[in-house]
Amino acid sequence: MIENFGANVTRLRKDRGLSQEELADKLGMKKQSISNIERGNRYPTFETLERIASVLNASPIQLFGTLKEIAVSDVPVVLDRIDEYDERVRQIFQAEKTLKDIGEPVDKLSSNIKYIEHFFFSQPHATDKEGSAIVDEQGNFVFLDPLFDSLPFDSIDTLVKQIQYIEQFCFPKVEYTDGDPVFDDKHNILTSTAVEKVPFDKIDETYHQLKFILENREKL
Repeated sequence: MIENFGANVTRLRKDRGLSQEELADKLGMKKQSISNIERGNRYPTFETLERIASVLNASPIQLFGTLKEIAVSDVPVVLDRIDEYDERVRQIFQAEKTLKDIGEPVDKLSSNIKYIEHFFFSQPHATDKEGSAIVDEQGNFVFLDPLFDSLPFDSIDTLVKQIQYIEQFCFPKVEYTDGDPVFDDKHNILTSTAVEKVPFDKIDETYHQLKFILENREKL
């Protein structure tokens, strides 16, 4: 095992990014002593060995073992690192999936916000038929009015009232008798719409009668 010591010190020193002189300074030794140890011409005392192990943060196997023994001893460390990186990779993929999941709603939200902005904020400056910007007498760009200002509120208000009037006929309402709600056989509250109470059969009969009169008014 001792024959592996010098080569292992060289490898560990280089792995730590240290020169022979830098390692010697940390150990309180001369550079030539480190060189002799790495070439196998000299072996350290127990005290020096402890300092080398401490400075290089090395285990006994890393200092005296063969490359195969060192590799076997490093397996748990490698497995721990694999588990660590596997967790990081899993987190990355999870983050990517999350971004994909929220990407479409975010894009839609952004599009909706831009659409709403068109209604409440002045639009980019107006252009003429040739596509040139229109400027006022002071040379300032003329901006388009917000779409909100062009909305026909009177027509919208009328439309809302018409819809509300139609709703009275189409949406079900609770039926009452003497002020109390009416229940069916299964104890469910009965509801009905105004449309259901329209006498369509009588209207249809009246329609056909009027149509017959109009079509035969010259004969009658």
